Amino acid sequence: MTTGNEPNTDPQFLCKLFVRSEMMGDIENLPAQKAYEQIISTTLSEAGDGEGSPGALTIHQALHHVHTNVSTLDRIKNIAKKIMTPKTPQPSNEAALVIYYLAIGTARLRHNAQITTLPDHAICTGLNWAHQQSWIDAPTRQLTQRCMTLLHGLTDQSNDSKQPRGKRERG
Repeated sequence: MTTGNEPNTDPQFLCKLFVRSEMMGDIENLPAQKAYEQIISTTLSEAGDGEGSPGALTIHQALHHVHTNVSTLDRIKNIAKKIMTPKTPQPSNEAALVIYYLAIGTARLRHNAQITTLPDHAICTGLNWAHQQSWIDAPTRQLTQRCMTLLHGLTDQSNDSKQPRGKRERG
């Protein structure tokens, strides 16, 4: 028996929810900025998340709130992954990709938590790409920069601990 409150996790439903193509015309021509704005203004409960708290927060608020927990950031990452399908128009995929990398980077920055199996250098590459998008808002650009700074530091520490290969000079 269903209660009618079950989350709808169908990728096509989520894409339609975020893009709201019926209000904006042809989704093939929807700019990435509009898709991004739709995604970040969606509340977690509207996204069919179903986990209750903090359903009233928008994705943008949750990403930028310093006390957002790891499980919420992981849920945001998974919402973004559900949007990114081969059937989703490219601008919407790009907008979701920004959210995806930002959720991963934010979990690492604020909680030192790894919510992905991607290596740090791949996360840095994704965050760098996100940071370069002209259509992201200033707080998101600042957050991507902070995440990249942390991950570059971690990557540098990892590289420093490795012995360089090659000939050693004799004293």
